[in-house]
Amino acid sequence: MRTRSAFLHGRSRRSRLLTGVAGVTLAGLLSAVSATSASAATTRTTSAAGAAATSAATVSDTLWAGSVVPGTPAVSDSAAREVGVRFSSTVAGKVTGIRFYKGTGNTGTHTGSLWSASGSRLATVTFTNETSMGWQTATFSSPVSVSANVGYVASYFDPRGHYASDAGYFTGKSQVSGPLTAPVTTTKAPNGVYRTSSRSTFPNTGSGANYYVDVTFTPNGPTPLTVMPLGDSVTYGIGGSGGAGGYRIPLWDQLVTTDGDAIDFVGTQRSGALPDPDNEGHLGYQITDVTNNIDSWLKTGKPSVILLHLGTNDLNQGVSPAVAQTRLNTLLSKIYADIPTVTVVVAGIIQMQTASDQVTAYDALIPALVTKYSGMGKHIQFVDMSDTLDPAADYYDNLHPNQGGYDKMAAAWAPVLSQLYGASAAR
Repeated sequence: MRTRSAFLHGRSRRSRLLTGVAGVTLAGLLSAVSATSASAATTRTTSAAGAAATSAATVSDTLWAGSVVPGTPAVSDSAAREVGVRFSSTVAGKVTGIRFYKGTGNTGTHTGSLWSASGSRLATVTFTNETSMGWQTATFSSPVSVSANVGYVASYFDPRGHYASDAGYFTGKSQVSGPLTAPVTTTKAPNGVYRTSSRSTFPNTGSGANYYVDVTFTPNGPTPLTVMPLGDSVTYGIGGSGGAGGYRIPLWDQLVTTDGDAIDFVGTQRSGALPDPDNEGHLGYQITDVTNNIDSWLKTGKPSVILLHLGTNDLNQGVSPAVAQTRLNTLLSKIYADIPTVTVVVAGIIQMQTASDQVTAYDALIPALVTKYSGMGKHIQFVDMSDTLDPAADYYDNLHPNQGGYDKMAAAWAPVLSQLYGASAAR
């Protein structure tokens, strides 16, 4: 059994977990997150082992779901090419095979390969029993161990062209799914890689296109708990040290580095000097701005748990506490419509350095929403951060904590997230 650090118990007087709000129980949340994690696992690729492997079915992470169809399933180009994708995982594990999307005219014998970032071929496999169209999967004779936060390339050789290709897919954005990330294309590390050749070879030219090449990946140990830090510039980490990681840096250090929990932060934003900087902290966003984008963020991130700290910009720009509560209700309604079994840990937001009656009034209204959604059978938790920070010591400016303040926020999040992870890992 691991010994939890005193960090988990170092919360200030009011930074407490309110498990007694209208029948909200921690036991119920722990059961819920286990169910959510198990449900999420069933959405991953389940592949029967090939002739060289065992007959048992395995559950794997992939970059794209089996329901995904490319915008351009088959290009007109008939030249033989190796096409691929750069990717990494936030946790160590094993790549068990290669997938690709097959469109009309993409015929011939296809071979899939896994490469190091520098071009050393780590494994190869020939696709057999292909269908005429759709996702094709081939399993390596032996899984390949890959390290956390190290880049690799997955590719397949297409002898007759007509591969799938969505131009510009990786320009300015990454593809994130569970622990896997296919990063944005850059000059030094281009994504959407290819090479024109009559035989299989390392694809070293980047186009930014998505060729819909994928891997099947199994993490070592328990499946990570997917956590979406959701909010505004406080979630992003403005005012903190370590490249604007805010509370996420000490939270990661405690739960992952010290306690060994498998946590996977998810989100389209990346900030902070931590191994997994993904988040949905958006500078200047009010609650309505988050609501307008939440559908796509949840579809991409597929979180089991959401850490929600939001409303500062609304109140700072003259929105009344009652209207802010109504906006928060609309956001929660959309979240649960998209992922009915997700656990939302919603914070009573931190005070402004110059204390605001508006913040106090807003925080007092949030437990009523917790009561409402708990009564509907939703999995929701309230963490009161209303007077967690010391005005004389814990602020960067009137709205943002300094790193000492973010450390206190992490200490408020940590106990519930630790216990939710424990429930998920025990399933």
